Amino acid sequence: MLQKIFEYTLSGLIESGVKAYTDFVEVSFNVESDVDMIFLRLKPSCRIGFGVVDSAGVIRGWGADRRYSVYIAKTSATPGFVPGPIVKGVWKVLLRIDKSAGDCSYSLEIKGFKMLSDVTSFSDILEFLSHVARSWNLLETISKNIDVVSLIVYKYPCRDFLNTQKVSKVNGWFRGDLHTHTIHSDGRNTVCELLALARSRGLDFIALTDHNTVSQNHEAGLVEEDGNPIVIPGTEVTTFYGHINIFNIGKCPDFRIRSKEDFEKLIDEAHRNNALVSVNHPSRYMEVLCPDCPFIHKDVRGFDAIEIWNGPWYIQNSEALRWWHNILVEGHRVTAVGGSDFHGGVEGDVTQLGEPTTWVYAKKLDPQSIVDGIKRGWVYITYKPNRPVISIDFRKSGEEQVYMFGDAISVGDKRSEVIEIVARIENAKKSMLRIISSESVLRTIPVEENIFIHREAVTAFDICSEKSRGKFIRIEVGGYANPHKLVPENNDDMFAITNPVYVKCS
Repeated sequence: MLQKIFEYTLSGLIESGVKAYTDFVEVSFNVESDVDMIFLRLKPSCRIGFGVVDSAGVIRGWGADRRYSVYIAKTSATPGFVPGPIVKGVWKVLLRIDKSAGDCSYSLEIKGFKMLSDVTSFSDILEFLSHVARSWNLLETISKNIDVVSLIVYKYPCRDFLNTQKVSKVNGWFRGDLHTHTIHSDGRNTVCELLALARSRGLDFIALTDHNTVSQNHEAGLVEEDGNPIVIPGTEVTTFYGHINIFNIGKCPDFRIRSKEDFEKLIDEAHRNNALVSVNHPSRYMEVLCPDCPFIHKDVRGFDAIEIWNGPWYIQNSEALRWWHNILVEGHRVTAVGGSDFHGGVEGDVTQLGEPTTWVYAKKLDPQSIVDGIKRGWVYITYKPNRPVISIDFRKSGEEQVYMFGDAISVGDKRSEVIEIVARIENAKKSMLRIISSESVLRTIPVEENIFIHREAVTAFDICSEKSRGKFIRIEVGGYANPHKLVPENNDDMFAITNPVYVKCS
């Protein structure tokens, strides 16, 4: 059935001093013959990350320190790894060295197989195994036998989990989650299980952002593009120096980056490929929960968005909002987004899909339009998919044109010129509506009804007299210990945050 074409083992020692100048060690191996599948098994003496680069220089996957036995075949692969041709030439295994490790030895077993032509295809066998696998949660049931897990395709046809409904929504506000994980990295759900959950929570879109891989997007290709919810292909570039989400991505980016210049090159490359870059959970206080989560290079600019709200608000998000606000004050236009960072779980867990929810105004419901809406700042964030529901319009006095978050209003600095704000807030009774500029909290208004409508006027002079380079108005809804403090605390109750309307002063 399967014919072994080659087999060999490589071994080596990674000395602790290597970490002073690199985080990765490459181990090369030759694929000298035509094969349909390669199988790799790494046995390290320490915690070490594990990835594969093919002979064309394409990153084919990342197993981190969770998956040390993997296969890659033409039409299927272990979760976290991308199927495709096994092209002859020099392949490489990437070994990422844990920061706390000393000297580390390893052995790497490599096998190449060819399918005999007179029997059922290799893909058919794996497809059969995948149908058998659906009877269990394999990561829970047989996780101790990683060889079995790695030889089973997690290519779940989404029709088995999700009766895909076509949608043709255009020109409106769409809600979604921009930070999720599946079994393609360290999540507990398959792609299709995650999509089914997203639909049950009323989400219109979901971004798949597994760590240092795009294999989840390959699986999501089984979903119709106009399905509900739609899938935004993404990845979370995961380094020891911070994490970055890239949306609307094709191939896996090179995540072997360390310096400020490395991150700037990554951002430039993403933009050349029409992708969107968002800095994740940048707060240094996240280090207690996740040592490599804080974004170290705070002087980097050029990214499109910042995840100012990761999971529940109280998990160290205040510093992220402060950094974003300061970047706006500098004069940069960077979009604030949220993401649950959902890894799977049950009702009652701290992290839930769609908490927070990122709302995006888009011309239509498709990945490119959602990304375009985020780039333009047509975004606000709520703590749940249905709470609160907000609608806020901005107008210049005497004009009919309506502006929304992300737009720019040109004004003079006369006291008589007024920016009118009409806010409608639902499901946030007994909270506080705050109108915030670059330097101060301009207004605090108690939300007294379940359906609350409020009209407010801010003079152009109030905004244009401020000394900051960036001038803007943004809105928050929450419960505050000190509602006049510019940036809320982690222990405040945050319900909604909008992106700013930018103010151009003549």
